[in-house]
Amino acid sequence: MNETSVVEGFSVLESELEIWEDYCVAFFLILIGIIAVFLNGFVVYVFVRKMKKLASCDCYILNLAVIDIIMPIIGFPLPIYSSFHHKLAIGEYLCATYGFTGFFCGVVSISTLAAISLVRYIQICRTDHAQKLAKNTTYCIGVIYCYGALWACLPISGISGYGPEPYGTSCTLQWEGNYIFVSFFLIFCVIIPVIIMNVSYGRILVHIRRSRRRTTRTVVSVRSSIKKRARETYLIKMTFIMCVVFILLWSPYAVVSLWTAYGRKDVVPVRVTLIAVLVAKLSTIINPIVYFVLNKKFRPFLRQYTAFTRKITSSST
Repeated sequence: MNETSVVEGFSVLESELEIWEDYCVAFFLILIGIIAVFLNGFVVYVFVRKMKKLASCDCYILNLAVIDIIMPIIGFPLPIYSSFHHKLAIGEYLCATYGFTGFFCGVVSISTLAAISLVRYIQICRTDHAQKLAKNTTYCIGVIYCYGALWACLPISGISGYGPEPYGTSCTLQWEGNYIFVSFFLIFCVIIPVIIMNVSYGRILVHIRRSRRRTTRTVVSVRSSIKKRARETYLIKMTFIMCVVFILLWSPYAVVSLWTAYGRKDVVPVRVTLIAVLVAKLSTIINPIVYFVLNKKFRPFLRQYTAFTRKITSSST
């Protein structure tokens, strides 16, 4: 068996957790999975069925919702099944499938968030390129998927590999000992996207401050400027919060992974790794919550849906 792609005998690996802890993990993933599919499914429904025309940034947000549906549907059942059996009760191919799915969705998500920040920057600061960018939205999303697939396929091809998590009921990238791959992954899939986000939102902030100073003090121009800035502000706020929350939720797992890659795997506490993994799973439900709270487009549909649900519930009782 190729040690770079799988760990020999891992399919019978016993869980490092207590039985009650495995059950808690399973029920946690079930709960998060149901909420993620429901909320992100509602986001997709609103975008596809209720909105006549999607803006460029809306397409990227829709893409995030789709990815946040794919992850729990394909990725969650395997660790749930293993947690209930108190061992990694899956073979090497299912383990690789789970590892591939998690890696792919993670790269696509952070790349999409970086793209959203760049789109916001171009729409506000480089308006002469905004129309051209809007025409190439589908192409850009396709490039993001290809980029995610490329990185997720590298471990399958023998560069690094997929194997069990230290706690024994899930699978991930084999971080330990793969210094070169981990370093390149860190640069191209974490550091560069984060830099793009920071630079984009930083320049947006500078541009907005400068535009306020240049605004002509007439009643008409002030009203128009205030209205435009209000819309720009809430859109920027929404996407910025999405980026920050995503980074915060994935940071613990990134730290643990780097600790494992550049240090010693047996030194990293098993439950620290587990908590970092579970915190990262929360990213699948955070984005739709941000949409509902900050995006005015979703509020009417959410109220309609809530009223419809209450009506059905009351009629059934």
